Amino acid sequence: PDLGLNHASSLGENAATISGINVSIEHIQTHNHDVTSELETKSDFDPLMCQSQLRYLSRSKSRKPLLLASYPGSGNTWTRHLIQSGSRILTGSVYNDRSIIQEFPAEGKRDTTVIVTKTHFPCAGCWNIKSGGPVSEAQSGDLKTASGSVYIIRSPFDAILAEFKRKVTGLNHTGDVTDTSIYKQQFWNDFVKFRVNSWINHVQFYLNHHVNGNIWRDKRGRKVLLLYFEHLKSPRTVRKMLKNMFEHIFQHHDLVPPSAISAQDAVTCSLYNQTGSYKRSSRGHINPYTEEQRQQVCSQLMSKRNTWHEQVWGSCDGRLQWER
Repeated sequence: PDLGLNHASSLGENAATISGINVSIEHIQTHNHDVTSELETKSDFDPLMCQSQLRYLSRSKSRKPLLLASYPGSGNTWTRHLIQSGSRILTGSVYNDRSIIQEFPAEGKRDTTVIVTKTHFPCAGCWNIKSGGPVSEAQSGDLKTASGSVYIIRSPFDAILAEFKRKVTGLNHTGDVTDTSIYKQQFWNDFVKFRVNSWINHVQFYLNHHVNGNIWRDKRGRKVLLLYFEHLKSPRTVRKMLKNMFEHIFQHHDLVPPSAISAQDAVTCSLYNQTGSYKRSSRGHINPYTEEQRQQVCSQLMSKRNTWHEQVWGSCDGRLQWER
């Protein structure tokens, strides 16, 4: 099936306004291209639009929460930043990570007052959950009241490596490995073996049934908008991807101007502060996957449906995306 992002949707009606808090906007550079300078040369660009107060949505009984879902290491926190800085509406999470509360003041909220709710559900073995009893939604990351999701997928080689770095740096969202000898330890080998199965199960939960274009249904029958992390990173595709994403999200919440920012303006504000504070930087490019690991991972991926997306990631050979 066509796994690209060709979806376009009309926006709905009626938005609520509740003031939030002010956040500063930083000038950024991305891919050696000064996005801020480009935007400021446009006659219709107003920087104040991208510095307006963050706000909550009004609580609604008719609307359901919308998930921002991904496997750990796939860029969820960064995409959450893009959504929040672009829409000027606060984003929530099924978790309660106090280390990011400054940038995400609605961390821990999981209702209709936030524009999306972050989750990594279902992620078997991703956290140490005691067995022997029922697992709460807070522990599993499940949010059964949600009616759909924006699903971020990233090449499993890159996602698993990013999550490993977070683990070994004390759950640091931007940490990197300084001692590369750790990749020669059994811990890294075991991590790769276990996580590839966990990643496959995660993807197959959300990409259970292809509808058309970038729209899927998950195993519960809920609507899923598929986003590739690599498309959000690419200067060639980022604007189109952001526009599709904001149109989908705004339609879900029936958000239209003048009560809310337009999808196109949301794209502009996302690009105005594209990097954010939670994008992991690498001190030196290294691919730690051994030839045996590459073969094992590719063998598992190629035996399952909807897992390896060659048209986006290239051939399955163990290379990371920066190597392509």
